[in-house]
Amino acid sequence: MDRELLHRQFLNIRQATNNGIRAPHKPLLLLLMLGKLWVERKHQLVAYSDIEGPMVDLLNQFHVSKQHHAPDNLFKRLRTDGTFWELSNVADLPSGVISTLNVSELRRRRVAGGFNEDTVKFLLKKPSVILELARVLLEKHFPESFFADVCAMVNLPYPLNVASSLDTHTVESDRVTIHEQQKREPSFREHVLNAYERKCAFCGSATMLRNTLVDIEAAHIKWHCQGGPSTVSNGLALCVAHHKLFDRGAMGLKREVSSFHIVMAPALSSFGPSDALNKKLRGSSMQLPFNENLWPNPEFVEWHWDQVFQGP
Repeated sequence: MDRELLHRQFLNIRQATNNGIRAPHKPLLLLLMLGKLWVERKHQLVAYSDIEGPMVDLLNQFHVSKQHHAPDNLFKRLRTDGTFWELSNVADLPSGVISTLNVSELRRRRVAGGFNEDTVKFLLKKPSVILELARVLLEKHFPESFFADVCAMVNLPYPLNVASSLDTHTVESDRVTIHEQQKREPSFREHVLNAYERKCAFCGSATMLRNTLVDIEAAHIKWHCQGGPSTVSNGLALCVAHHKLFDRGAMGLKREVSSFHIVMAPALSSFGPSDALNKKLRGSSMQLPFNENLWPNPEFVEWHWDQVFQGP
């Protein structure tokens, strides 16, 4: 077991899709298990019945699905994605039968899963690698606005570089990251903010501190980690709150003839001044760049609607 092998295996986890919709079940399970190892610091397989509840909570927060979340498949199939995952209480079953076990059988047998002993020993000797692997999973499968919330739910520290001094290896010198494959365009933020006159495209707000814009961010419509380009037509200038709501699928866009209407997820609720603002924004037209060539690309808007928006 070594650092580079683990990075490659985590980077190459096969992500399932359900009718074309991304299914981040495996990354979320691995993040949950990394968090348990970070806190408990010991080799311990976890029964499916004990992991089911926390996984459903994670999927409800960070996955769009019209179906009930049942994380049993990923629990079994991670065995085929790398040498780091093992199951217990299945030694009497042929390999082909294990993948067919249903939820009731997983519970009855008390099937448990987790990182194997060799992987745990390595990670406990190099604890910074736990955080490296968590970052690999987050960068590959989620937008940056998710990182802190996911880490809080799985008991990982954030930011994820806080433990770089925990072992003698320099983390940043040779860490394998997806940025080697997907490099962000450094001018993306500036181009997007300029196109939207440095104001939130949804609410029109902007806050300055000593002539520095402090609350407006450049959001990718189609997430960068999912292949969305760093171009203005795939960007929105949004205040911090609306950026997070848009990434979480609480807000979406619907294309009309010459505008994009703001749509609110039915599950979204708000109180106080934000409630009045949300009622005002619901169904209104977002503010668009003067140059029509810089308007949101309908293809990216449709991706967000299908893959992210928490609609009915």
